Amino acid sequence: LLTSSLGLAQSKHANRLVSPILSSQRTITNPVPALAKKQNAVGAISGSHVFHRMILLLKRSSAQQVSLQKLLQEQQNPGSPQYHHWLTPTEFGQRFGPSASDLVKIVGWLKAQGFSVAKPPTGRQFLLFTGTSAQVDSAFQTQIDRYRIKGKTYVANAVPASIPTALAPDVSGVASLSSSAKITPEYHLAPNPQIEINNSALTGPADLSAIYDAAPLQKANVLGQGESIALIEESNISLQDLTDFRKIAGLPPAKVNVIVNGPNPGLLPGEETEAIADVEYAGALAPDATLNVIVTGSTTLTPGIALSMAYAVDNDVSPITSLSYGVCETLEDTYAPNVVALFN
Repeated sequence: LLTSSLGLAQSKHANRLVSPILSSQRTITNPVPALAKKQNAVGAISGSHVFHRMILLLKRSSAQQVSLQKLLQEQQNPGSPQYHHWLTPTEFGQRFGPSASDLVKIVGWLKAQGFSVAKPPTGRQFLLFTGTSAQVDSAFQTQIDRYRIKGKTYVANAVPASIPTALAPDVSGVASLSSSAKITPEYHLAPNPQIEINNSALTGPADLSAIYDAAPLQKANVLGQGESIALIEESNISLQDLTDFRKIAGLPPAKVNVIVNGPNPGLLPGEETEAIADVEYAGALAPDATLNVIVTGSTTLTPGIALSMAYAVDNDVSPITSLSYGVCETLEDTYAPNVVALFN
């Protein structure tokens, strides 16, 4: 009886959306990005243009945030009972997400604006929704326009986007309303390689082992047995490339699963190289580990990397996650603050 009463009290306390959802009372969530200047504008985007898999980022209460920071510290403290005691997505959602009642209200508001909404993630940290540009403009009282900078065309919100204030206790905003907010591949070849074989610069598994001082692990036969690694990608890979790499490197055949999250983006020029390098070298140090490659195509406003990461975490794909894409840290606050919040 005491447990039931406590559970009910916590549930009531967790409901933060208690005011009527009025469109006339607004809270700004997404400021106008720096690129959205009049001199860069090339016209409004068609109202019928469909934005697929947009991300509405949810947020924690102040008390939840304090509790989460405390837990994160305890999980890294060997003297704490919470040391390396990781939460499942369900446990995380129950402790740090909005209440089930609030979630229903947020989904209901999105649907009332004409959006289609995917099944809420278990961890309750975001919602995926799809709709037209006209629906985005109306729901968030903004305007999505096209801009051209240095030969590239982007779309972005021309005026600050907002939500009904009644939703603000649980909703941070849209993860991105600008197609420029893209986490980018970091793979490149050195301009002046110091080691060349047949005029090609090569770094092999033995080099990686030396760089990370992995030889003691390998001598102890710690090769990733029973482990799995989630590789976060937005391009598919050529499995033949992986087979050839491991054969040349003297590694056993790979245990690999390619998980295509949504439409298959195929092999993307400039990104497949990074994706295959991720998979090859994660398996180079842990040749016996299972490699779970999560592939999600980017949409107009949502980076595939963000969708792949969200999938990996919310579906608890692997205990180890590898992400090689990035963005300059000094640009975080002005570049795409809600994208950074999503990754956090």
